[in-house]
Amino acid sequence: MAFPESVKQQARLRSRGICQCVRETCPHVGPCKASGAEYHHKKGLRNGGGDELSNCQFLCKQCHGQAHGEGSSLGRI
Repeated sequence: MAFPESVKQQARLRSRGICQCVRETCPHVGPCKASGAEYHHKKGLRNGGGDELSNCQFLCKQCHGQAHGEGSSLGRI
């Protein structure tokens, strides 16, 4: 499932359009500050997470890829 448009809009507004990643394992120090572009489930749907705003994180493409372990050995969030 994907987030409903209303949740995406609220997440984008909440983040002011900036990536919300603060993970130490990403290549940036502190908050990412890149322009956000994608929506991430903090708690995956397989693990009982839902499509509500509290489970939605607005991330840049690079941080979203890192969160899912794409092209990296960092693993998933």
